[in-house]
Amino acid sequence: MAKVYLGLGSNEEPKEEYLETAERYIQQFIGTIVASSSVYVTEPWGEVNQDSFINKVILIESYHNPHAILSSIEKIEFSMGRKRVQKWGARNIDIDIIFYEDFIIDSPKLTVPHPLLQDRNFVLAPMKEINNMFLHPILKKTIEELYLASLDQSAVRILGK
Repeated sequence: MAKVYLGLGSNEEPKEEYLETAERYIQQFIGTIVASSSVYVTEPWGEVNQDSFINKVILIESYHNPHAILSSIEKIEFSMGRKRVQKWGARNIDIDIIFYEDFIIDSPKLTVPHPLLQDRNFVLAPMKEINNMFLHPILKKTIEELYLASLDQSAVRILGK
């Protein structure tokens, strides 16, 4: 079974309910959740004129390949009512593949590791909580090292588990 790190986020109410629903769907269709970070309250990234987000990272074990996982994520987001109106805009649910083992994938539809994770404290902080020693397969730095070197100035604080 592959170890897969997924980032979850929402900035539309009820935010926590959206994350919980996404986790149920992930367990049903993608794999078993074996670790979960705290929930973090984070400033919006990219398009900053919107409500704050809540984010977390989960570690799942899955028999599915990365493209099958992406397909399932898209179906989950669609079934939950996700609308892709504006890049980095408000969304009820966002699910990203952060890492799939130590694979490097660069296809037209999928890039793994997530190409911007090293620039986003809202990913690095919860990822660090789960596995701070995970080695980024391209950058060859641990999550802890990436977090310490991050230039992201956005506020990130723990909401709770």
